[in-house]
Amino acid sequence: MRQLKGLFAFSLLVSLIACLSEDQQGEVDMYFDMEQLTAQQVHLLNAMHASIEKKAVLDGVEETIVYTPDTTNWRHELEVFSVANINKAIYKGSYTFYDETDIKSNLTIRTYTHIDTTEARIPWMKVYFLNNPDHYHQVELKYKEENKVYQLERLLSMSFEDINDQMVLSSYSVQGHQEVIGDKSIAFEVHALIDL
Repeated sequence: MRQLKGLFAFSLLVSLIACLSEDQQGEVDMYFDMEQLTAQQVHLLNAMHASIEKKAVLDGVEETIVYTPDTTNWRHELEVFSVANINKAIYKGSYTFYDETDIKSNLTIRTYTHIDTTEARIPWMKVYFLNNPDHYHQVELKYKEENKVYQLERLLSMSFEDINDQMVLSSYSVQGHQEVIGDKSIAFEVHALIDL
C-alpha cells in the first residue's frame, strides 16, 4: 500500500512539473498573438492565391521582386512577424496595455509596453482595431536583438483589409538597421504590397 501511495505521489509530482513546464513554454491568452495571426494569414493568402510585390533596400541598393508564394514561401515572408510574439507564458506580467482613440481614424489603438523597454526584445506593440481587437486593421511593433557579435533593430508594420468579414494582410513593411561589432551599421527596409 505504501508503494502505491508513493507511486501515486511521484506521478502527481511529475504531472505538476510537466504542466508547469508547458505553462512556462506555451502561449497565454493575455496579449495579442502574432504567431497565431501569421499562421492564419499564411492560410488565407495561400487559399486566395495572393501575389506579392516586394521592394527591398539594403544599404542603399534596391531590388524589387513580384511572385505568387506558396504556403512555405508565405511562412518565410511572414516569419519576421511570427517570431515577434509577446503572447507567451515567459512574458506573462511583462507588458502593460492601454486603449486610446486614434485621432486620425475611427480606430482604437491598443498599446502594449514592456515594463523594461531598454532590455526587452519587443519594447512595444500597437494594434489598431475597430470595435474589438479581433477586427485589427494594423499592427506595429519594435523588435530588438543584441548579442556579443551584432545589434539589430527593426520597426515592423502590417496592414489589413476586411474581405468578407475576414481581416486579410494587404501590405507590410520592415525597416531597421544591423550593426556587426567593429563594422559599420547597415540600414535595410522592405515594403510589400499584396495583390488579393
